[in-house]
Amino acid sequence: MPERAARAERILDAAAELLLRWGYRRTTVDDVAKQAGIGKGTIYLHWRTREELFQAVLVRESARYLRVLLDEIAADPAAVLPNRMVRIGYLAVMRNPLMRAMLVGDEDLLGSLVSRDGSVVPTAVRMLEREGYDRAIADGRLLRGDLSPELEIQGLTCTIMGFYLIDTALPGGSGMGLETTADVLAHIVRNAFETRDTPSEEELTRIAGEVSDFYERTHARCLDHVRTGQVEGAAPD
Repeated sequence: MPERAARAERILDAAAELLLRWGYRRTTVDDVAKQAGIGKGTIYLHWRTREELFQAVLVRESARYLRVLLDEIAADPAAVLPNRMVRIGYLAVMRNPLMRAMLVGDEDLLGSLVSRDGSVVPTAVRMLEREGYDRAIADGRLLRGDLSPELEIQGLTCTIMGFYLIDTALPGGSGMGLETTADVLAHIVRNAFETRDTPSEEELTRIAGEVSDFYERTHARCLDHVRTGQVEGAAPD
């Protein structure tokens, strides 16, 4: 990895660690510089502002999340089945504190970045829009078809979000372990939303290709955002 890119990764690692430890409100660029073992000015050779730095942190986490999904689909096209995908996605998010904070709008961790228009969180989340996956599973008839595709997708989304938000909505959360909660979510999705017909291997492979193409493009957008969000032409290798 080129020196400039390696240094940027080290800065992002330091910023992510401090964001989790202290939250956005309390973490300064000075703190990040000390954690990364560099001068404060060096950070500004990569990002113009504190907000741009933390935006890059969260978008990088979004790219990592997408890579988990892509790897699962590459290993088994049946991973695109709604019950499989929601389980994979739930575990990936819940095992990544920054992804979870973005998804549930954790103001304690992300502070004002949660609600300000055009801020870090909306930028990162827009890159993870599920439109491509939703369209693929609806067009591929992986849902039951009892309702319109729009209503089925909306119901599926509300169900999934309920599982993400349960820990903040109820004392003690779901009362189940992480894996068990993921299994219950998958069970509900399979029985309430997923088609009763078993898709053919050919159909699953086709849908997996469409979903992977969408996720690969989104993954590339995330990485490009992290890269181009840095100050262009500064501190050459």
